[in-house]
Amino acid sequence: MALSWLDDLPRPWPTKPDSARARFILAAGVTTALLVIFACGAALRSVNHRPLPHVSAPGERSAELLNGLDPNVAPWWELTALPRVGPSRARAIVAFRETWTEEGPAFPTADSLERVHGIGPKTVARLRPQLILPAGVEHRGGDD
Repeated sequence: MALSWLDDLPRPWPTKPDSARARFILAAGVTTALLVIFACGAALRSVNHRPLPHVSAPGERSAELLNGLDPNVAPWWELTALPRVGPSRARAIVAFRETWTEEGPAFPTADSLERVHGIGPKTVARLRPQLILPAGVEHRGGDD
């Protein structure tokens, strides 16, 4: 036989399939495979089912803003990334926007956000650099 040298190598498995050692090796292999599958499944579940991050301080996610937000289309959870806007103010913005009945967007300018309960001129001044509004990008520089 051309591969007779293979017969001379030590085998990690028993030559008789009915031996106790063969049953032990088979059980150990199955157990190891099940443990690996279980560990991978647990790791995937923990990655895919993370809860949404809790926003404890209004605007603490403002560093996540790259290009700004349009308050006319952004969902409330994105609006919480704006400074001084927590979940309740963000929901108030969305509620005002959804009840808007006039022609055009609810917030054509940054100053129109003052129509939302709880948002005043100081808040608008802090929001202005992070807002993108229908007429184009709102003033993004410092205070003039």
